[in-house]
Amino acid sequence: MAEKNRSKRAKKANIHHFLDSYVNQNKISIPLMVDQERIRLVVLGGAGVGKSSILQRFLFRTFPERHKRTVEDLYTRDFKLARNPSLFQQNQGSPSGGKSTNN
Repeated sequence: MAEKNRSKRAKKANIHHFLDSYVNQNKISIPLMVDQERIRLVVLGGAGVGKSSILQRFLFRTFPERHKRTVEDLYTRDFKLARNPSLFQQNQGSPSGGKSTNN
């Protein structure tokens, strides 16, 4: 059991390092909203693999310490693209890896 926990912590540390590097290298900033083009990105994967956690890390530079089951979370953040002076709002959906149980 202790070995399994160490393995999980090592995987989280690797994800933290990768995402920190990506966010820092790309110098992501949040500009004021003006006319915008909306781009939607949907992340797919199995249940409990960390789709929402990775999106939260990329968008908000946070990473949840505890697993929280999510069903179709929607995250929004504004970006200014260096290659294109227009602003856009990026909606990133994180659909559930399992089925919703709304009874």
